[in-house]
This record gives sequence, C-alpha cells and structure tokens, in this order.
Amino acid sequence: MSSLGVTLWFGFGRGGAPEVALVRDLAVACPVCGWGREERRFEATPFHSLTVGRLRERLDAAPPFDGVCEQCDERLTEAAVTRWAIRYGLHGGVGTIEGFATAHGARSWRVTPRAWLDGYEVPAWIDDGGDGSGLAESLTEAVVRSALGRPLSAKQLARRRWTEGEVLALSDGLVVAALRNGDPVAPVAAALDATGEQGWIAAPLSVGGTATAGFAGAADGWFGDVGAAHPDLDLWGLAPTSLVTRALRDIVARFPVESTVTEAPPGQLALSTPGDADPTPLLFDAGEIAYEAARTLADPRDVTRLELDRALLGATGLWTPGSLEG
Repeated sequence: MSSLGVTLWFGFGRGGAPEVALVRDLAVACPVCGWGREERRFEATPFHSLTVGRLRERLDAAPPFDGVCEQCDERLTEAAVTRWAIRYGLHGGVGTIEGFATAHGARSWRVTPRAWLDGYEVPAWIDDGGDGSGLAESLTEAVVRSALGRPLSAKQLARRRWTEGEVLALSDGLVVAALRNGDPVAPVAAALDATGEQGWIAAPLSVGGTATAGFAGAADGWFGDVGAAHPDLDLWGLAPTSLVTRALRDIVARFPVESTVTEAPPGQLALSTPGDADPTPLLFDAGEIAYEAARTLADPRDVTRLELDRALLGATGLWTPGSLEG
C-alpha cells in the first residue's frame, strides 16, 4: 500500500516510545508597522504521559518565535506573538480539546465532543468570529470526562479511583479490575461482554505486588507504587476488540482516498485501497491492539490510531512495523 495522503498523528521517539502530535497555532504582529502573520506548528509529546496538566503547561508557555517582518524588516521574537492556541484530537472521532491564550494572560479551553481534528484546516480564532460557546477557564479531567465520556489520561484516573474487589469503568472502552491473588479475570471479561462492547481482552498491570515492566507505557512507571502497596491483589486492565474494529473503520472512512477495512477471520483486519498501485493490504490484529490498550491503560481508539500510523509509516519506509513492542 502506498501513502494515502493522510495526516499522521503518531510518531516514535527514543526506543520506539510513541509520541503524539499537538497542533499549535500562533499569530504574530510586528510592533513597528503592524504587519501580521499566522503560523501552524506540529509539536510532538510523549503519548503515554499526556495529561491535562501537560496540556495546560503547553498553553501557558508562550511559543518561541524568531523571524523578520516581511514589510519593514524588523527583527521579531516571541514578544511579537499576540495569541496562540493548542489543539489536540482524541482519536476515533471522540472529540477535540483546544486551549486559547493571549500575550495579556487570558486563558480559556473548549472541549468538543464528536469532533475530529484536521491537520490542515485552521479554525477561526474565538475573537475573530469563532464560536465562543462552551468555554472553560481551566482544563481538568472532570471537564474532559463530562464532555467526552472518557478521560484524557486513564492512568491518572485509575490511580485515583480504583477500589479493591471492584471493576472500575474508566470509559466505554477501558476497565481496571482489582482482584484477589489468583482470582480469574475471565469472568470479568465475560460479564463485560454482556454490557455492550464485545471481545474484552485482559492484561495484567500488577500481580502479587509487582507491576509489569519493559515496554512503553508499562504499569511500573505509573502504577508501581499502588501495586507494591497491595501485594495481595492482582490488578488488571481490560479493553474490547469491538471498539478497535469500529475505531479503525471510523478513522479510515475519513481518509481522502477510498479505503476499506475487511474482517476475515474475525479479529484480523485488512486495510486496502482499491486501485492503489500497491494492492498489498495493511493487516491489523484487533486482539493485539486491545491487549496493548489494556496493558498500558490507553484508550483503544487512540492505540488503534497509533498502530495505523505505525503501519503507514512502515509503508512509506519511514518506520519498520512489527508486532507490538515488549
């Protein structure tokens, strides 16, 4: 399969650790002649440690700028930046998170459900006729969950909310279960199958006080102290294959070229583009993607997009795809 001409939101940094792109829009005005321009940047940030706090930090920091006014040749620095925005899209059409800032210190946030972030379209600034409705003064996980029905960071939510002996739904596609040592997790997965999403896959987060380790997003980096404090418990993450399949189809449906996702046998997904010069489909295993989501407590829609972008990078020769690392 050749390049599909789509925006790739995920990349891979040191050791193959996934990074996700944020969009930063900024406006610059020359203090001498008033000439102005707008600029869009894509900024990578580690995927597994992305939180509302990290987004707030990105918005609070005025973007660096170094350039020359095209009208009067005045040297321009970050002091010429008058306003900027940070935009992040949750994948699978869940929604978008946007933060707006001005050089005078104003900050506001907007969380929009059932929206997609377009890497090419630049929305209007709020004070230039953009929709100013639904703005919040600050961004919190409560604001995100209320608007989108899922957290930005399920890892943080699990640390705060997990309860011994209970199954905690972090979203419609991610669950954490705290069971006594040796208690089977299969009945939990079976019970979840009866609630809506299907094909729930379980992955250990901490067993007997020892958190899983050795891969990007592993629980020892964010859940290790919790597990160590409860050696009598086994902590599990669970995610459904049905949501992976639906997310891949929803994402591909927005590609600029006609592409199809077929499932045969069940759980094995093939992405193909009719008429493409390279007819070889890209292959995905919904169970592997759900397992990766479960073992890292990352939303399965996000992990689906991550693995899609990994495969597309491989198709262009910019990344060597393989099985999920770890």
